[in-house]
Amino acid sequence: MTKYISIKGMFADSSTPVKFLIAFFTIIFCSFFFAAIGIIGIKLITDQTIALKIYQLLSSIGTFIISPILICYLISYNTKEYLSICKTKGYFFLMALICITVAIPFINFTTILNEQMELPDCFKQLEEIMKGLEDKQGETTKLFLNVNSIPGYLLNLLILALIPAIGEELLFRGFLQKAIFLHTKNIHIAIWCAGILFSAIHLQFYGFFPRLFMGVLFGYFLVWSGSILVPMACHFINNALIVTYSYIMPESEENILETFGSKDIILCCVSFFLIILICTFMNKTKVVTSDSAKE
Repeated sequence: MTKYISIKGMFADSSTPVKFLIAFFTIIFCSFFFAAIGIIGIKLITDQTIALKIYQLLSSIGTFIISPILICYLISYNTKEYLSICKTKGYFFLMALICITVAIPFINFTTILNEQMELPDCFKQLEEIMKGLEDKQGETTKLFLNVNSIPGYLLNLLILALIPAIGEELLFRGFLQKAIFLHTKNIHIAIWCAGILFSAIHLQFYGFFPRLFMGVLFGYFLVWSGSILVPMACHFINNALIVTYSYIMPESEENILETFGSKDIILCCVSFFLIILICTFMNKTKVVTSDSAKE
C-alpha cells in the first residue's frame, strides 16, 4: 500500500530564506486564485458596487486568511501554536481596547503630521503616483461605506472590519512577526518590521505613520497577551467604529473618529502618556511565552 504523505510541516526544518520563499509563492497563488474567482463573480452580478464588494471579500480571504494558514501549515508542525491562536486573560482584551481608545488623539495627530510630509523633488513623480493611488482607494472606500440598509451595513462590517481584522493579523502578526522573530531572536525588530510592512501594504503614503503605530501596538499586544485574538479584537473594533459612524452619519463630511484631538497638543500629549502607562502595565503582567521571554 502507498503510504500517506502529509504536507503538514513539510518545510518546518528548512532555512529562513526557503520559508519566506514558500510564503511569497503561497500568498501570490492564493491572491490570484481567489481574485480569479472574484472576477468571475463580478461578471455574474449586475450591481457593480455589490460585485466590487464580493471581489474585495474573496480577494481578502484568499490573501490574508487562507494564505497565512496554509503557510504555517507548511512550515510548522502546529499551525495554531505558530499563529498564537489561543485563549488569554480577559484583562488583556480590556487593557488593549482601552489603549487604542485613548490613543485616538495621538494617532490622529500623527495623521496630520504625515499629511504635511513631502518627498524631495527627485521623488515628486513617485509622490504623485502614490497620491493618485490613495485618492482612488479613498473613492472606493467611500463607495463601499455609502449604504442605507442594515444588510448593507452588516456586509460592510464583514468586508471592511471583520475580514481585515482576522486576515491582516494572521498574516502580519501571526506569521510574519513570528517568522522574523525566529530569525532575528529580537522581538522588537520583529514587531517593527511587521508593522512597517503592514502599513506599506495599504499603499497609503499619507496614512503610513499612524497605521505603522497601530501595527506596532498590535504587535506588542500579541506578545504581552500571548494570543493573536487580542490584536484581532482591537483591529476589528477600530475598523468597525469607522464603518458604524459612516452608517449612522452618512451626510457628515468628515469622520470625527479620524479627526478628534488631532489639533489639540495638550490632549495629544495626555493621549501619548496614557498609551505609555497602559503599555507599561500590560508589559509587567504579560503572559510568558517563547516570544515574550526574549523581549
